Amino acid sequence: MKTKLLSYVFLGLLFVTSCSSDDGDSGSSGGSIIGKWYMDTNTVGDLTLDYLHQDGCEKDYIEFLEDLTYNSVIYDESCNVSSFSSDSATYSIDGNVIDFSNDVETETVTYSISGNKLTLTFKVDNEGDGVVDATIVRTYVK
Repeated sequence: MKTKLLSYVFLGLLFVTSCSSDDGDSGSSGGSIIGKWYMDTNTVGDLTLDYLHQDGCEKDYIEFLEDLTYNSVIYDESCNVSSFSSDSATYSIDGNVIDFSNDVETETVTYSISGNKLTLTFKVDNEGDGVVDATIVRTYVK
C-alpha cells in the first residue's frame, strides 16, 4: 500500500512539473520527459559517437510513460527487439535527477531537456567504492 501511495505522489509531482507556463519554463528539466525518445549520440569521456542503428530497423529508444514506468528498447541485427538489452521498470524524478528501478537495482542519472533533445548523464562506479570511473552522456531526440 505504501508503494502504491508513493507512486501516486510521484505521478502527481510529475503532472505538476510537466504543466508549464506559456514561456516554456517548467523547472530544472526544461520540459516534459513523457514520450518516446530515440537514441542520438553516446559520449564516454572525450569520445562522442553518433548513434548508428541497424539498417532497416526502427531506432532504439527509451519511452517514459505517465504511470512512472519506462521502456528501453534495443533492436538486434535481425530487427527484433533484443531480449538481453530491453528493459521495462519504473522511474521517479526529483529535480534534475531520475532514479530508474527494477527488481534488482536502482540507477541514478541526471537529465536535462532542451527543445526536442533529452540528455542523460550516467556516473559509472565499476568497483562500487564511490569513485566515478567514467561518465557517460547519452542524448535522445523526440
